[in-house]
Amino acid sequence: MFYEIYNTESALFGYKIVFMAELLFAEFMFTVRLGRKDLFPLRFILVCLICMVAAILVPILGYNAFYTSMLFFFLFFVSVIALKLLCFRESWLNVLFCAVAAYAVQHIAFELCNLIVVATGLNEGLPLEVYGDKMRETNDAVQAFIYIESYILVYWLCFLGFGRKLKKNEDMRIISIKLFIISALTIFVAVVVNAMVTYYSYERTDSFFSGVVSFLIIVVCAFALCLQFSLLRSKNVEQELNTFRTMWLQEEKQYAALKENIDYINIKCHDLKHQIHAIGEHRDMDEASIRELESVIAIYGSSLKTGNEALDVVLMEKGLLCNKNEIRLTCVADGKSLSFMKEADIYSLFGNAIDNAAEALLGVEDKELRVISLHVKRAGGFVSVNIYNYCPVKLRFSEGLPLTTHRDKLLHGYGMKSMKMIAEKYGGSFSVSLKEDIFTLNVLFPRPNEEIG
Repeated sequence: MFYEIYNTESALFGYKIVFMAELLFAEFMFTVRLGRKDLFPLRFILVCLICMVAAILVPILGYNAFYTSMLFFFLFFVSVIALKLLCFRESWLNVLFCAVAAYAVQHIAFELCNLIVVATGLNEGLPLEVYGDKMRETNDAVQAFIYIESYILVYWLCFLGFGRKLKKNEDMRIISIKLFIISALTIFVAVVVNAMVTYYSYERTDSFFSGVVSFLIIVVCAFALCLQFSLLRSKNVEQELNTFRTMWLQEEKQYAALKENIDYINIKCHDLKHQIHAIGEHRDMDEASIRELESVIAIYGSSLKTGNEALDVVLMEKGLLCNKNEIRLTCVADGKSLSFMKEADIYSLFGNAIDNAAEALLGVEDKELRVISLHVKRAGGFVSVNIYNYCPVKLRFSEGLPLTTHRDKLLHGYGMKSMKMIAEKYGGSFSVSLKEDIFTLNVLFPRPNEEIG
């Protein structure tokens, strides 16, 4: 009995160990960027040892499609549990997401190798004889070459296409758990079908049938993998859109409150100027003191009049911020040219742009370089917005946008995307560049026909 369930001479006994090695390699490929626990290398080695021992000790109680499939599923879940408990500070769903993707990749590589072996007749028309109860004589050197090349090709392509897209500390919660379950079940069903066809082919040699099934399983697993990562991508897009909606709602409320406050301040500043002048006429207050008080009030009472109330509010608020941080904000703006834009969008676009420029200048010691230049003008059938500032930091760009320099990538980096979305909302283009330490932000809006006319 012991010999039967631990028959080391059977092909299946050897392959379950090989399978575990293949699976662990694929799982490492997908989990490499997950949040790790301390002493990760030692922990991962321990996981490999545990999984290999499990692969050796799991008994072979039968040579049929059902039991063989259950054996591989058992080994798969052993690896998932070991990785979650010993290696990663991640949710169960995150680890399972990566493990299911890894299983799909492992099975695609297996089926590709099987397809090549069957198509070339190396196994006399039979599938890879790894599920059998005994070893068979094969062309080991050629099959080994096909095996190595198949796995290298599939693993490399899948890492480039999928594994590399997983970001460090990424939240892998997906929109539709049902679709993820369907994707996982599709892969598991493919494993079962492969086992059924393999055992069927051992009894009735049919290389064409076996080859077609292997090809179809590759397509099904690849589709399930694409579906799985499309769900993740959809979640990321929806999360970004929700973030933008929240930002815009907050900016709308902030703009409304700020506009009301600035109107009130302007009225009070106007009244105070007259009151100070009256005090100077009727009491002994020297002219210099009066001028000093008026200049202080002027910081709040004077503001640029661009012809666009929303832009004026932004420039007032950001002007005070720049003045506080000893940054000079210069502006030449035809505010009326922005009349086609919603006030909240103007506040968001220019507010984010000036905030980013001011933040870049905070660490600059030379006061002559602490300047932000803003230009808004009409140019033919377009409205151009250009903002310039000195930027000593060497930025990295992705898809035309600078990557945030903040450590917390989840809470920052949306400002540029928000500005780009506003530009595209009005049919415009958005671009940024950094040349010779000068950061330039350019937005080009097409002017509405009624304005041109």
